[in-house]
Amino acid sequence: WLFVLLAGLLLGSKRAFRSVAVYLITGLIGFPIFARGGGPAYLLRPTFGFLLGFLLAAWVIGFLCEKLRPAKSITCFFITLAGFVLYYGTGILYFYLITHLMASQTPMGIGVIFGVYCLPTMLPDLMLCVLAIMIAGRLRPVVSAALRS
Repeated sequence: WLFVLLAGLLLGSKRAFRSVAVYLITGLIGFPIFARGGGPAYLLRPTFGFLLGFLLAAWVIGFLCEKLRPAKSITCFFITLAGFVLYYGTGILYFYLITHLMASQTPMGIGVIFGVYCLPTMLPDLMLCVLAIMIAGRLRPVVSAALRS
C-alpha cells in the first residue's frame, strides 16, 4: 500500500497505473509476489479485489495530484484518502461478488467482509498515507528531475 501511494503521489496517473499494473501482471503470470503466492488462479481469490483496488487507487491519486497540484500536506492527505476509499471499496465489492457468484466460496455479507478483512488494517493503512506524504515530499524533487531527463 505504501508503494501504491508513493506511485500515485510521485508518478502521476499514467505512470502510477502502469507501475501497479506491471506488479499485478507479474503476480498473475506466476511469480509469487502476492501475499499468498501468485498465478492466474489468484483472480478467483476473494481478496484479489484489494489488489485491483491498488491499481485504481494509484491512478486516482496520480490523477488528483496532476489536477490539483497540492502544495499542502492536508490536501495530499485528502487525495490519499480518496485512494484509500477506492482501494477498500474495490476490495469489499470484489470479495462480496466472488463469494456470492462462485459455488466454491462461502458467501459473506458486506459487514463481515468489512469487519474481518478491512477494519484490522484500516488504521495502519491510514498511517501509511501520512508516511507516504512525508516520503513523497522528500522524493518529489528527485523523481521530478529523473522523469524530466
